[in-house]
Amino acid sequence: MRRADFYNRKRMVHLASCAAFIISTILISLILAEWHKKSLAWVKNGYLAQGTIVNLDNKPSKLNTLLQRARLHTAFAITYSVKINNALFKKNAYVDQNVYASLSEGKSVPVYIAKNGEQHNLKTNIDNQLAQSHLIYYLSKTAIITVPVFLIIHALLMLIFVRTRANILLKGFYTKHSWLNTNDNVLIWLTHSQIIVIRFDKHQTKMLAQLYQQEECLEDLIAKLKRPNIYAIDIADISAIESEYASPKLLVSTTNRAYKLSFMNYGLKHHALTQIAQNLPAHLIHSINKKSRIMGFLPWFLLSVLCVAAVLQLNNHALIIIIAAIFIIKLLPKCIFHICSPREVQRWRIPDI
Repeated sequence: MRRADFYNRKRMVHLASCAAFIISTILISLILAEWHKKSLAWVKNGYLAQGTIVNLDNKPSKLNTLLQRARLHTAFAITYSVKINNALFKKNAYVDQNVYASLSEGKSVPVYIAKNGEQHNLKTNIDNQLAQSHLIYYLSKTAIITVPVFLIIHALLMLIFVRTRANILLKGFYTKHSWLNTNDNVLIWLTHSQIIVIRFDKHQTKMLAQLYQQEECLEDLIAKLKRPNIYAIDIADISAIESEYASPKLLVSTTNRAYKLSFMNYGLKHHALTQIAQNLPAHLIHSINKKSRIMGFLPWFLLSVLCVAAVLQLNNHALIIIIAAIFIIKLLPKCIFHICSPREVQRWRIPDI
């Protein structure tokens, strides 16, 4: 594979997704706010009159979920009458519970009436709608939809433009004894006696990658970094190593502590593991634990089933969208990955006595 600026492409995907999200959210919110403003334009030239409550109704109404299971939901509705141009009109309106509790049949209630008499509504409902007619309200409502939508779009863009096959060796990101991870901002360098781990600031990623790809020596790379976090693992002190086949992480344990080494993909991790294994203490025993793909697939499948069941049971659109986004972005790829990849764990450890 050709050398590529993955960090640049990743940054561009982040920026493009964020820009598209912000612009679309603001644009949709402005359109909704303008539409709402026009729908209430009649109130400005209207007038206030007194209507009379004819009927109160708080009987439970049925709301169906996606499984068509009836749920009971209390809707507080009233019927009021109002006289417009000597003619009596009746209208049903929904109110919140607090307003409903303060009303009774035969009681007068303020009503907004359009100048031409063609529209009218309860003053309390109009006041609530006017209070909501600001951009922040519509931004929050719009974001409920646009956030999961753009999370899905961002995941697809990352898949298309940034991520590569997980089992290939990326040229420019490894040598025989070193591995650069620009995703997690870490450089791992192997000597005959130590595994040296260098963590650096993400703002130095591009500079370090260019120097690394010019085959600079370790001392020169460290000298160019500002306040790197460097630690070394003595190979002679290693008591255990664990590597799961499809994971880009390598777990290394010594008698004092455990380390998690992260690589760009598991292809590079396997390459590093091969080199490290050649230098491990002779007393460590090597074992391979193979499991069926179903065992790796099953936990993610069960989580997916729970998500689908939740979506089918809920009647809250915002929650449905959020859970559906989690399923599409996180769970579905995991299910596909684990059913297609072998589940194999390699271990080096001190033998049991």
